[in-house]
Amino acid sequence: MSGGHQFGYGSLPKASYGQLPLMIPGVENCVINLMETKPGEKFLIIAERTVDPVVVSAFEMVANTAGADVSTLWTRPFSPAGIDPDNPNDMVVQAFAAADDVVIMSWFPDIHSKKLPGNACKIYNNKPVSMYQLATYEVLSSPAATFPLPLMYEIMRKMRKETANAQIRITSESGTDLVVKAPSIEHTFGGIGVGMDEIGPLKRGVRAHFPPSTCGFVPVEADGVFVPDATVITGETTHPIRFTVEGGYITNIEGEWEAEAVRRFINGPGRDPAPKRLVECMWGLNPKARLTGANATFVEKERHAGVLHLGVATYQIDDNYNADALQKGTGVWVSHVDTYIQTPTMWFNGERMVDNRKLLLLEDPDLINFAKQIGDPEELLQPGQPMDNITC
Repeated sequence: MSGGHQFGYGSLPKASYGQLPLMIPGVENCVINLMETKPGEKFLIIAERTVDPVVVSAFEMVANTAGADVSTLWTRPFSPAGIDPDNPNDMVVQAFAAADDVVIMSWFPDIHSKKLPGNACKIYNNKPVSMYQLATYEVLSSPAATFPLPLMYEIMRKMRKETANAQIRITSESGTDLVVKAPSIEHTFGGIGVGMDEIGPLKRGVRAHFPPSTCGFVPVEADGVFVPDATVITGETTHPIRFTVEGGYITNIEGEWEAEAVRRFINGPGRDPAPKRLVECMWGLNPKARLTGANATFVEKERHAGVLHLGVATYQIDDNYNADALQKGTGVWVSHVDTYIQTPTMWFNGERMVDNRKLLLLEDPDLINFAKQIGDPEELLQPGQPMDNITC
C-alpha cells in the first residue's frame, strides 16, 4: 500500500505506561497459559510500526519474566486481505522461522499473507499467536483477554462437534438467507489450530489468535444470499450490499457505491475477475468480547459470541481449493475480504444454534457444570461488560 496513510493501529489512542499493569493479567493469559512459554525459548514479537509501544512492552515484560530470550521486530503494515504477495518481506519471514514462540501484532491478518499463511507454524515448527486488530490496551485489559482458557477450550470442543458435517442455514433481518455445508471435524478451525486434538495450550506446529474465541470452516457447499452489516472495505454499510452465492462462488454483488467498492477491491488490478469463492464461514464464541465502544475494532466485534463473518476470496482459486487444501497449503493462500453480520440466526441440521446473535450453546447444562469448576457460570457465560457504556 502506498500513496497515503493506511488506517490501523496508528489511528487508535495509545496507553500510558501507568496503564501497563492493567494489561498484565491478559498478557499472562496469552504468554503463560496459551503459549506456555518456557525458559530459554526464543520469543519473537513482530509489531507493525504503529502498534502501541506500551502493549509491546507488556509482552516483553511477561516473556522476559518467563525466562524467554525475547526479541522485537518492528515492521511495515501487512497488506489488506493479503493482496501484496511480497508483504511481509523475507527478513520478517526469516525471523519468524528462527523463533520458538511468535506474537504477530498486525492490523490486517498475517495468516492472509502468502509468506506467512495459516500453515506457516507447521512449516517452521513453532508456536505463533496472531493478534490482528487485537493488540490494544482496551482488548488486553478487558474480560475477553482474561477469559479462563480451559472454559474457552471446552466451548470450542462442543462447538466443533456441533459444526462438523452440518448443513447450516444462516438468516438475518437485513435479508441474509444462506445455506452452507460444513466439512468434517478435522477441518473445522478458529481460535486454536484445526480439528479436536489441537484445542488446548499451544504446541509446536499449531497457531492461535488471542483471545482465542472463534469457530469456522471453508464451506464445502454454499448457496443463497447474504447481506452484511459491514465489510473491511467499506466499514459499516449505509446501503445494503447483497451477495449472491451459487455453488460456493459469489456470482453477483448488488447495491450502491459500497457494493461497487467491494467489487473493485476483489477484482482489482492483478486479480482475476472470475467469480470469487466463499472461503470462510466463522463466528465468535467469547461472551466478553466488546461489540461497542469508541475503539472496538472490526475483529474484536467478530470475536463476540454469536457474531458471524464470511470471507470472500480476492483471487481466483483452483476448483480443487477446499478445506483440505487450506490446511495443507497446497499452492494457495487465503487472501480474502471479511464481511460481518452482527445479529445472525443459524440452524445446524435444523436445530437453532444461534438466535439473533445469542449463542445457545452457552446455555448447555454440561457447559454450565464445567464452568462451575472455575467460577460463577452466570458471570462467566453471560455476554456483556455492563460498565463499558455507563454515562453520568
